[in-house]
Amino acid sequence: MPQIIISREAMRQIIKKLMIAAFLIACSGAARAEQGVKLDDFVGGLVPNCEYSSVFERFRRSVAARYGRNMDGKRTKSNAVLVVPAEIKSVMGSIASRNKVEWTEVVIPVTGTIRSLPVSAIEFAFGNQNGISVTSIHFVWSKADVQKILGPEIARGSEFIKYQAQNAELADGASIALNEIQGRARLVCDVST
Repeated sequence: MPQIIISREAMRQIIKKLMIAAFLIACSGAARAEQGVKLDDFVGGLVPNCEYSSVFERFRRSVAARYGRNMDGKRTKSNAVLVVPAEIKSVMGSIASRNKVEWTEVVIPVTGTIRSLPVSAIEFAFGNQNGISVTSIHFVWSKADVQKILGPEIARGSEFIKYQAQNAELADGASIALNEIQGRARLVCDVST
């Protein structure tokens, strides 16, 4: 077999090119992670009807189990296992939980999109042994910008939820709304009983 001789300079050039290629591959992966994942399938029918996909419902219930509190404000199962799909876990930040006396607020930072709209967090309000049940999506954009894309769906969903409440399929106070906090849109699904 013939022997191939490579000079030190040629070897340095090859190593340099391999390092540049590795850097570019790593950067493209970081950019994809920064954009997050599409959350549409995960959240299911949250828009427009405040209905959850089965995967999101399991996730929501596991968050409630871990962070839920009793009437005295004590956590009930702080060791409960969170059921989080791998693709969602990869874009989740540190979960923050606060007791608000009547309910527990749980905010989960996420990097993703819903209907191509950038999302910064999913928030839950779980009643402390009462019927409070609210799911909120925090968007990066303003209410006006989100309204342009989701406005018609939210309006249809609001009418559908009112219909369900009139037919006793949902509680009277159930609603879907888009509001704004500190210049950013927040979609709120309240299905409290």
